Amino acid sequence: MSLTDAFEQEFWQREAFGEWLLSLTPVTSDLLADAVQLLDNAAMPLSYREVLFALWAKREGRMDFQAAFAQLSQAETLQLLSLGYWVSAHGKRKTLEVLSHLSEEWEQRALQKARHLDIRRLLQTPPSPKEPSVQLGKETADEIAHWLKTQPKPVPLTQIAEQVLEVLPTDREYASFLRALVTLLHGDERFVEMGRYHWWLRTKTPEEVHEIPAALLPPPPPPVPQDLSQPTDVLLPLDGLDEDLRRFVEDPLYEEVGEPEAVVPKDLKPPKRLDIPVLFPHLLAGTLKIRRIDMPFFPPEPPLQFLSVIDDTHAEFGLWVNLSLGLCFGLTEWYQRRGVGVGGIVRLEQQKSGLVRLSWTNRYDRWLQIPPLRLEELRQFATHETIRQAPLFVLVQALLTQYPKGVHFLRLWSELNLLRRTTKRALASLLCAYPMFVRVPNAEGFWTLDFSKMSEGIRPEKLAYLRPEEG
Repeated sequence: MSLTDAFEQEFWQREAFGEWLLSLTPVTSDLLADAVQLLDNAAMPLSYREVLFALWAKREGRMDFQAAFAQLSQAETLQLLSLGYWVSAHGKRKTLEVLSHLSEEWEQRALQKARHLDIRRLLQTPPSPKEPSVQLGKETADEIAHWLKTQPKPVPLTQIAEQVLEVLPTDREYASFLRALVTLLHGDERFVEMGRYHWWLRTKTPEEVHEIPAALLPPPPPPVPQDLSQPTDVLLPLDGLDEDLRRFVEDPLYEEVGEPEAVVPKDLKPPKRLDIPVLFPHLLAGTLKIRRIDMPFFPPEPPLQFLSVIDDTHAEFGLWVNLSLGLCFGLTEWYQRRGVGVGGIVRLEQQKSGLVRLSWTNRYDRWLQIPPLRLEELRQFATHETIRQAPLFVLVQALLTQYPKGVHFLRLWSELNLLRRTTKRALASLLCAYPMFVRVPNAEGFWTLDFSKMSEGIRPEKLAYLRPEEG
């Protein structure tokens, strides 16, 4: 058989590969050196047939196949692989590098697919008849529970599938495993869903996220005294407030803990972004108020949710959102690190990755902002024992005295909350009840103190809302 016929028979429909192989094959008097050089040049494993044929063809058929095979099989410079392949040391390194690169590329594709995977849609879509059935039992649940004990925070469903079940989005059975995994977790009391398909051990949920921090709690309403002739703290019902003040009390943008009077519009649409101003008590507690107008931003269930966030410095961490309390927990360190001040506007924004972006906007609410120098003045003011013990109306008088041209209702409320947790309704009740507190002409929302009326008692029209019921 001629070399041409032999080549066509050996590399039928692989002619280009055969030509490439021959182009890599040297011809010297050292058969082993030629074989090693061929495998080095190829930088990949080659079959016995391919190596021997290339050496034979380049020697124009003058080579003993059996003797060559025996020599190469015993050579220390070649490594025998399964399925009849040889590889050189250089070829092995190159092959491992290629396989490592392909593995990383495959893993990145899987991670990208997982990052953009719509888990909700996948789980809500009925399985196709061709989808393989997957059953997960108690042994798997025990393994997941053991693994979750080692994790610092709630874990996405996809991560549990990858780390414990060793299933990737690129696997054919991926959807089946996710469905089976959700069924398993829901059926075991040890696990609790934390929103956005994050799961956690029920016993590892922080205790502090289940209750309102003391710094955010307003004091209980003062009792109505029998004698209303002397100045005292009073709390009017909503219908007893003047209309302009009631608008501030009911404004949903400024809803706060312990202030349920806010009027929330119906049929709110889920926003992609929230901008929330931070009152002083929240800086102390490391919390963010989740107003009722903000609720559609979050899944309606469960009431307690874990929020994976990435901030504007690319730091990733977790927050806890208690929808029942309307609070987001875990911001103390972040507030300090980012330098958020009183009235600063914090932004939460949905990302395609499934994470939520947390940003310090470097902007302030025009009314709630307290500049640093004023903040320090108020903090010094708050240390005096007389201030700590003073009735609220005295604090209002003291602050208004410092603003002879008047101050906006919301700024006054913000400053009061540095001295003492105060509701807008408590402040509004005092402003409209006592004649000493007057509106600044031609400046909507601004109030000042009329010293000539300091001795006057509660306005007669407000007394009707305060008289104890007879009976």
